[in-house]
Amino acid sequence: MEKGGSEYAEYWSYEGSDSIHADEHSQEFGLNKDSLEEYNQAAKNFVKTKEKGNMLFVKKNGSVYKYNPNTKQFAVITKDGKIVTYFKTSLRYFLNEFKKGGDYWLYKGDEDE
Repeated sequence: MEKGGSEYAEYWSYEGSDSIHADEHSQEFGLNKDSLEEYNQAAKNFVKTKEKGNMLFVKKNGSVYKYNPNTKQFAVITKDGKIVTYFKTSLRYFLNEFKKGGDYWLYKGDEDE
């Protein structure tokens, strides 16, 4: 996979992070490891889509942490709306992130986003 920004780079917190994360995490989603576009589209869709059951909290720096316990998708979004990371993880990991510096909850998964 080619390193560097893609057409989706505008959605990421720094140029090239999309390809780094795609290399690491695309197969967790059943995506082709060599398809940067598939991974980026999945990340963008998760960040932008409102779905009942999503859990979101804000850290003191303004970053939003988003998790879906059904699909295990996790993303961190800067206060400016840029994607920092996107991967699959456990609910325990997500809740530990809140314990490490969460400021307040936006949604705890029991209401519509």
